[in-house]
This record gives sequence, structure tokens and C-alpha cells, in this order.
Amino acid sequence: MIRRLKSAGIRFSEENETTRTGNSLEGKIIVISGVFHEHSRDEYKEIIERNGGKNSTSVSGNTSFILAGENMGQSKKEKADELGVPMISESEFLKIIGK
Repeated sequence: MIRRLKSAGIRFSEENETTRTGNSLEGKIIVISGVFHEHSRDEYKEIIERNGGKNSTSVSGNTSFILAGENMGQSKKEKADELGVPMISESEFLKIIGK
């Protein structure tokens, strides 16, 4: 019965909730760009949300910082430079969240 409900599009509350593990990114809007070694991009998106931050796909004046991996997109780098948005490395990000 549960499988039929899921296939019909019903989502259970546990599947949608992101469990908060901290608040080190509270109120921050973060753009992820590049390739990473410690975690996948999807894992970083989840880590950001669990620590109170929000993910964004584009750089704007509201962006707090860019989590910049190897081979970061050139257009995002240029936009960040233009707007003065800081770029932090994977290791710096992990320090911020206490990992």
C-alpha cells in the first residue's frame, strides 16, 4: 500500500524534512561551483541546509559566498568578482561547519 501511495506522488513527512545539525550557516545563501574531493555536490547541498544555510544556483548580490571547488565555472567566478562575493575552498567550508 505504501509503495502505491509513493508511486501516486504522496510524500511522507520524514522524507521531506532536513534535520538541522547546527546553525553555523544560519541566514547564509551559498552557491556551489566546481568539483570536490570530500563530498559530492548533493551532499554539500544537504550539509548547507542542515546547518541553516540556503542553496542558490546563481551568484547575486544576496550571495553570502561561493563554495568553490576545482574547475569552478568561469561565469560564476567573474560574477563573484564583479559583485565582491567571497569564494571559499572546500577545506575552509569544512572548518566553518566544524568538520
